[in-house]
Amino acid sequence: MDAIIRFLQDTGFYLFSQDGNWRCLIMLGIACVLLYLGIVKKFEPLLLVPIAFGMLITNLPGANMFHEIFFAGGHIHWDLIGGQPVTASLLADLHSQGVAENVLAPYIQQLMTAAQTTFSPEMVEQAIAAVTEEAGAAITPLEAQLQALVQAEQAAAYYGMTLSDITITPGLVDILYLGVKLGIYPCLIFMGVGAMTDFGPLIANPKSLLLGAAAQLGIFITFVGCRFMGFTGPESSAIGIIGGVLLAKFMNLFLKEKINPLIGSAGVSAVPMAARVSQMVGQKYNPGNFLLMHAMGPNVAGVIGSAIAAGVLISLYG
Repeated sequence: MDAIIRFLQDTGFYLFSQDGNWRCLIMLGIACVLLYLGIVKKFEPLLLVPIAFGMLITNLPGANMFHEIFFAGGHIHWDLIGGQPVTASLLADLHSQGVAENVLAPYIQQLMTAAQTTFSPEMVEQAIAAVTEEAGAAITPLEAQLQALVQAEQAAAYYGMTLSDITITPGLVDILYLGVKLGIYPCLIFMGVGAMTDFGPLIANPKSLLLGAAAQLGIFITFVGCRFMGFTGPESSAIGIIGGVLLAKFMNLFLKEKINPLIGSAGVSAVPMAARVSQMVGQKYNPGNFLLMHAMGPNVAGVIGSAIAAGVLISLYG
């Protein structure tokens, strides 16, 4: 009977009810919706299917694919990734850096259990009470526990013992997230976009490069203007796309061969989705419009402009 109970407690159905894992169930539901949209409805399957698959594997209860403590405090803890144990001193240092308590709490609990086993529950409680009494109201219960654990760790080291040997095995998402923290993925993304992008429309119609640059300029100007007018960041980003169309209209004032200003909205780095949106919107109002290849010109130029803008921002703000 005990074996059956342990088996049931190890299943995902049981784990969904533990430690707030019901949130994972919500994310799994959203992942299934995205899979449906990508596979059945064909809504951007190259984007939605990988995103949904990642949501599925990372939100399985007990998967342990991501450990936030590896990246707590804003930098990578290579010692933990390399197999060094989690110590009370490290947790106290992370807490002083402002790391959230919910990130540290599981490891504090494990260290507390180890301290109570190494010494005794009474001694640990006395240490916590002494720390609280000395600090008064200026210390939280979690901080008192951490300081008591640091003292217990030092006492164990004095007698040649180790308080605990808590190690963390990196999960798949931990390894993948290293690419984000180390800045590897932006290079791979631009290389991949460059390899998959058809530069034919841009080469065949070089003036679309100017349209792409103008669209980028219009979007940035509109975004900044909206921010000054009091709009939020997301609202300004949504309105900013209008700037690409307005700049295309402005360019038409100086062009003998007029262009459809709608393709100015494709002057962003979303390849090829922005061009496809221009195509669909154009055909909605005039079935005779075929803007896709024309819109790909400013769309590719938008990629180049975004890369330049990103480089400028990185050089200015790190």
